[in-house]
Amino acid sequence: MFTGSLKVKICEATDLRPTDFATRHSVGGSKLQQQVIDPYVTIDVDEIHIDRSTTKPKTIRPVWNEKFVSQVHGARNLGLTVFHDAAIPPDDFVANCNISFDELVARPRSDIWIDLEPAGKIHIIVELQWTSPDQNAQAPRVFKERQGLNRRRGAMRRRVHQVNGHKFMATILRQPTFCSHCREFIWYKIK
Repeated sequence: MFTGSLKVKICEATDLRPTDFATRHSVGGSKLQQQVIDPYVTIDVDEIHIDRSTTKPKTIRPVWNEKFVSQVHGARNLGLTVFHDAAIPPDDFVANCNISFDELVARPRSDIWIDLEPAGKIHIIVELQWTSPDQNAQAPRVFKERQGLNRRRGAMRRRVHQVNGHKFMATILRQPTFCSHCREFIWYKIK
């Protein structure tokens, strides 16, 4: 587990492709038009939303070069999710990846390319600065309201779930539905 300052620079991504779900309404048109997306990246630490990049219009090779800094406590995984900024919400999932802080701790500064699932790669630079136990004891705890709540009040953050090798985002199915990949019946459990 990592506690300290996390600095992430989202540099660029390559070979992004819209998912079949995202292109479900595409009819006709050139193949190039169907391939381009308006991508942005969300940054999560252990399922807690940290920030998101700006949207880059009409590209499968976006270049962001944006830096994000956050204080994290007891972090295990860094998650990056690429979405297509859809004209009508909700935004479409494109690809994602998770990186264990155990892998990042070995090097204080990591300049890496990471494979995204289901397709593409993302280039990031991660800098970790551990917080010493002395700093934790001296620093007073102050309540801070997250900026994301003020900016898009009422907007719901959609989480990517993974079950049996399938990645999906929760939705309400109004009729019995079968998976388009494995042809199994889709059902859900209420926890």
